[in-house]
Amino acid sequence: MKTLLIPPIHYLNLAAGRKYHLVLSHLIDHNAYTEFYRNQSDQGSYVILDNSAHEFQMGENIHHLLKQARQLKASEIVLPDHLFESKDTVARTKQALQYIVEHKNEFLSMTPVPNFMIVPQGRSPQQFSDCLFELLNVYNDAQIKLSQTLWNLTIGVSKDYEIWAGGLFALLDKTVIPVAQKEDIQVHVLGWGRDLWALQHVSRVFGNSIRSIDSAKPFVYGMYGIKLDPPLPAPVYPKRPNDYFTAQVSEHDLETIKWNIQVFDNLVD
Repeated sequence: MKTLLIPPIHYLNLAAGRKYHLVLSHLIDHNAYTEFYRNQSDQGSYVILDNSAHEFQMGENIHHLLKQARQLKASEIVLPDHLFESKDTVARTKQALQYIVEHKNEFLSMTPVPNFMIVPQGRSPQQFSDCLFELLNVYNDAQIKLSQTLWNLTIGVSKDYEIWAGGLFALLDKTVIPVAQKEDIQVHVLGWGRDLWALQHVSRVFGNSIRSIDSAKPFVYGMYGIKLDPPLPAPVYPKRPNDYFTAQVSEHDLETIKWNIQVFDNLVD
């Protein structure tokens, strides 16, 4: 499992050279932000364009995402979803893939031709599972209509579902990992949950089956001067400030951020 960082724009350099990056759609208008990730793509990193559903409840439309993916030379696009809403997530993903099928030649002319991430949603484990299988069916239908393989598919699993019985581990164990292994699909965890140290157990058991995980938490904790120190009890998460992406910090807090990044990396090592 590889870690991805979600830094404020002023501290993008702390993510430089990583194998994977997650780029937020709503920040593409910031020139420095887009230029940084475009350069990372040019240097061989795998750049994932996220649809910003976490920030706005619903993901950006596919026409906009494809345009942004061209700008970034993105390797993967997170297809539109709707937080916690399984039916609307299936509808939005289906609509996005239909658009791609209808614009097949334009899509296949992209460099690189991006892979896709589907993000199942639901208000119960059963809804989540049903949504996952519906999304796979929608994706497979699109493959047939394109008359070729859409390369690698990724299942994105939101950290928000750690609130269910057994936490994220149970959801991965019972639903996601068995499907991913059977279908030869990659898995990405969207966010580092508030039960911080649970990530180590997930990594030890499923590390070879989970490609990557992203988080802004090393930065958010550091902004508030909070130094992560496992195995001490995980500190209460102070939440991302409204000006997070444009914020700057003191030198002392910057050193705390760097320490927290190392803790994040070590948990999945």
